[in-house]
Amino acid sequence: MDELQSIPDLLHDASLQGLQWQSQDRTLRVFFDCMRSAVDDSDAADTPVELRLVNVTQFAFYYSPASDSVRPSEIDFEARFASPDLAPWDGRSSEAYLSLNSQFAEIEWETAAHRLWIYRAEEEASSLLQVAISLAPVNYGDDAIKESIFVTCDAIEPLSGGKPLSLEKWNAQFEAWWEGWSEHWEEKSEGDFDDESEDDEDEDDNQFSYEDSSEEEPSVLDPLDYVPPDKPAFQLAETDAPAELLKPIEDYHTGMVVRDWRLVRDACPRLDDEDELSEEELAESYLDDGRGSWSYIRRVDSWWQEGRRACVVVRGMEHSMPDEDEPPENRETVITYGLRQFEGRWIIWSSTQGWPDFGSAPEIYEEPEWKKEWE
Repeated sequence: MDELQSIPDLLHDASLQGLQWQSQDRTLRVFFDCMRSAVDDSDAADTPVELRLVNVTQFAFYYSPASDSVRPSEIDFEARFASPDLAPWDGRSSEAYLSLNSQFAEIEWETAAHRLWIYRAEEEASSLLQVAISLAPVNYGDDAIKESIFVTCDAIEPLSGGKPLSLEKWNAQFEAWWEGWSEHWEEKSEGDFDDESEDDEDEDDNQFSYEDSSEEEPSVLDPLDYVPPDKPAFQLAETDAPAELLKPIEDYHTGMVVRDWRLVRDACPRLDDEDELSEEELAESYLDDGRGSWSYIRRVDSWWQEGRRACVVVRGMEHSMPDEDEPPENRETVITYGLRQFEGRWIIWSSTQGWPDFGSAPEIYEEPEWKKEWE
């Protein structure tokens, strides 16, 4: 069973080519175009990979707004998906993401805005495998939809050209594809060297090489060593937003500023990661997300809650640490948090960030008092 966990990685940048449901033997056939190169003469690496999901006990489509900032009630799912129809999925080519026994995908399924059942066994499902396949949304506009498939089954059989494909061979083909990609760019860079000076050659080698063995120069400042401003990370004016929705946002930003990584993880858990990460691993993980910046929240612009889904839009100041060329900088920012209810509490599910200075977030008409503390 554990070896199947490599399948999502082997489908990196894959596109769904279609699916076929065989109700008579409860088998779902899913076809992917994915990164593979031949490793021997018997290979059919240019054909789609088929994943045959065997002894299916549950099979359904589920839909949600592509953006967590959009209320599910704002989209008429019933009108757009009135009946379960596999035809639009057969022969379709869309970038797809597969999850296997994923807690994240399970909550996406549980909190979906709309579901359409294709098959559900009469007996209680006790399948070993839970599979979710999500298509990349075309866009994230207000009417855009994220489409997914939910399946429980007893086994997954990879095939290529109608023949069984071992995971060992598939992995070798996947590695061969990456090796070929690397060689392509190495050859391209070597061709460019012929017309350039020796100094330019070194620069281009860094640009085109897939894997540069040289050690990177350490940055002047490391986020792990940098001390952000000693100000309250979360200090709001009066708001009618429920305290339970604000708690994960407060905990996340407070934890980032005071370096309480367990508090950060509880507010914004990575559900499919290892249960026990060291303090150093947690720090590196979350500081990498922040890219050397810390946000200090001062206002709630808007919020909503529908069932186990919610959204809170907050505004405040982002402090960015200095680098080799620029001094530290403070800039107004707006962050939109998608929230989900998980184990009786609310957690951060997604976030998008914008800045009024850049036109990626709305401005407010009057200069707020809280901005003066950053002057």
